Amino acid sequence: MLRAAALAVAGIAVFVGVMYLRFEGDTVPASTPTSLTTPNRASISELCESYPRVPKPPQCGPVNGLFVRPTVPPTPKSAAPTPEVREQLTNLRAGRNIGRDAELGRIAFVRGDDIWVKELAGGEERRLTDDQRNTAPRWSADGKWIAFQKRPDNGFGLSGWVVSAEGGSQAKVADEALSLSWSPVNSVLAYTGGGFINTLNAETGERRALARAGWSEDAGGDGSMCAVGFRVYGTVCQVRQGLSVVNAEGSGARRDVYEVTHQSTAGPIPYLHGWSRDGRYLSFWQEPIDSSSISADGAPLFVIPVDGGEPRELGRTLLDREGIITWSPNGSQIAFVDGGGRDIWIRKHLVISDLTGAGTAFRNDDGTAELNPAWSPQGDVVAFSRGEGRAPEDTNRDPEPAATRRIWLGDSAGRVQQLTSDATYSDNWPTWSSGGSYILFVRVMAGDFQGYGIRSGANIELWLMNADGKDPRKAAVLGASTPDGYYGFIHWDDLFDWYGAR
Repeated sequence: MLRAAALAVAGIAVFVGVMYLRFEGDTVPASTPTSLTTPNRASISELCESYPRVPKPPQCGPVNGLFVRPTVPPTPKSAAPTPEVREQLTNLRAGRNIGRDAELGRIAFVRGDDIWVKELAGGEERRLTDDQRNTAPRWSADGKWIAFQKRPDNGFGLSGWVVSAEGGSQAKVADEALSLSWSPVNSVLAYTGGGFINTLNAETGERRALARAGWSEDAGGDGSMCAVGFRVYGTVCQVRQGLSVVNAEGSGARRDVYEVTHQSTAGPIPYLHGWSRDGRYLSFWQEPIDSSSISADGAPLFVIPVDGGEPRELGRTLLDREGIITWSPNGSQIAFVDGGGRDIWIRKHLVISDLTGAGTAFRNDDGTAELNPAWSPQGDVVAFSRGEGRAPEDTNRDPEPAATRRIWLGDSAGRVQQLTSDATYSDNWPTWSSGGSYILFVRVMAGDFQGYGIRSGANIELWLMNADGKDPRKAAVLGASTPDGYYGFIHWDDLFDWYGAR
């Protein structure tokens, strides 16, 4: 949804963007990919002829949608827990790397619809914008730049911008930037808008148009390939669409990873989620029909090897890239919130699965619902938010289900540990520090939840705690804010980003 003009780091290590299709659907069996061929498509020059907006890159103008391909698994900053520690999750983080100020890093956050930054280790808060129209801050990999989106004075749409983390003038990336995604290794920004997939080197200002956009985007890896969703219309209402990869620097031909052919709005319709953290797999949803109403209730989740192979169905999730699905650091497991239906507290449970579909499901036997899974950097546990669940016919009782959420840990053996317990608050969106020593999370007064969201003017705070749940303390006050939400799912990540949470 929200997720850019130009200045930032040299040392370009090319990166991959992945685009995903957003269509609608319900259950559908895994489909066998057809033979892979290069689809017919208009050239960049042809597509650029009528491009009216600014700025235009050398090849043309803004582009629409990217994900970054991870190709090298992240190196854990500390050793995985011993078997004895794993047996006692209550001791999971005790005595390990707790309290290292150097790991705290900096946060960028939204207060009063402006972008602010702060050193978590006792630093001063600094305001970077002053027009009260800004959202979704995102740090560059080197911590020098922040990309964000800006609302227009009137009307709809979001423009993309970049500003130095030290302050200064803001630079516009594109008039329409549906999403912004930094390379995980340098200051190259991928952005969508105007019908293309573009990259922007924030340090040099160099822009590249990689391909015509499919439908949307995101980032993650060492950045050598860009995955895109394509849709090609044939004769007699035939539509061919699927998932492809292309070199992020713009060279070479597009290579199809997965494709299907169907009639017009019929399916199956693949819709890309993102890359595994090691760059070997793509995750995507597949829907049987183009229907926004059906799509709102989720779709089957699949994974497929980038270098070829058949897709494998793992479960069913809502169609949100963040806060619902997360890949493990080494790409061997995936955690996701399983369950269809748009209400976020009805039949939603955490699943930690390998890539065959085998794994552990937290089946809500105690009437709870899980949300916002986040892998630890070591890949040993998942932090998540757990609260009261509801039956479909019992969604209007007070207190609101979201008011009961707390932060928990869980592992692939099904063991859990509760980290927060203050009933005054609702705790959401846990985020790990780079070494696994700390967890940052969103905290809201329990009484501020109303229906599917929070009351207008509710005070939102960021809290920090050691990864064993000890020493919780307030990190920043975001103030009165009403973030976007849908049937109880709130995009808390539009309000902050943590440099040090990598």
